[in-house]
Amino acid sequence: MVNYYHRFLPNLSQQLAPLHRLLRAEVKWTWDKECSLAFGRVKRLMASDTVLAHFNPSLPITLSCDASSYGLGVILSHKYLEHPVAYASRTLTAAEQKYSQTDKEALGVALGVKRFHQYLYGTSFTLITDHQPLTTLFTATAASRLQRQALFLASY
Repeated sequence: MVNYYHRFLPNLSQQLAPLHRLLRAEVKWTWDKECSLAFGRVKRLMASDTVLAHFNPSLPITLSCDASSYGLGVILSHKYLEHPVAYASRTLTAAEQKYSQTDKEALGVALGVKRFHQYLYGTSFTLITDHQPLTTLFTATAASRLQRQALFLASY
């Protein structure tokens, strides 16, 4: 996410220098106080007004959801602006890590809709996902876990 929004973060390469040093092959990987400080600075930058935009209910809304093997990530933004309004993420439980990728992606959508309910309920919004099979979520032949997600999302 930091790389995606790098153009909005001032002096990012300088801020990330301690973390980039960890990626060098000749350097032994050790997380020290300097790395912790750099990580904290970048987190604060990502949450600052240089990156986040104020929510405007008159602008079209997009909800971008994604899932990996270990976590879920969601970005709420306005369709025509480059700035996100809010982020959400969480780590998958041990049981959820065993889900199929489609189930994980559906879980990511549910996380986004639940987390940003106050922005989304009663409005039209665009859902963005990189998982084409997720469209089966809205069919009658979907698995029971997906049908539960579809029933929840139907109110939106």
